[in-house]
Amino acid sequence: MTPSDKPVIQWDPYSNPNAGKLPHEQRQTEVDMTRVSLELAGQCLAVADKVVRVMRERNPVAVADLGSIAMDLAVVHTHGRPLNLGHMLFTSDRDLLEDVVSIARHLDRYTGKLPAWVRLNNQATVN
Repeated sequence: MTPSDKPVIQWDPYSNPNAGKLPHEQRQTEVDMTRVSLELAGQCLAVADKVVRVMRERNPVAVADLGSIAMDLAVVHTHGRPLNLGHMLFTSDRDLLEDVVSIARHLDRYTGKLPAWVRLNNQATVN
């Protein structure tokens, strides 16, 4: 194969940032859902289901992805910003949507971290 026969790889900011990198060069960007307990996954899905319901009540044409919301919640919860997921099921719609939108907007999807300056209404207190 000559250099001109090699496929041209174009960078896409929405594609996998680890594409074409050796294992030791890759950044950990994905949450291994096999390591997330079934209880945590169930809680995240229940909260995400409530978020989707609230969004559709307010705007029937709203596009909300249940899986993405649940994954964002699990990532934030497991990467240093534990959430009070049980409380999120019974909190006001405004506080719930404010937290989920803040997470979706400010979550660093390469590291799984949420900036410290992002205020969450339903963050668990750590003793």
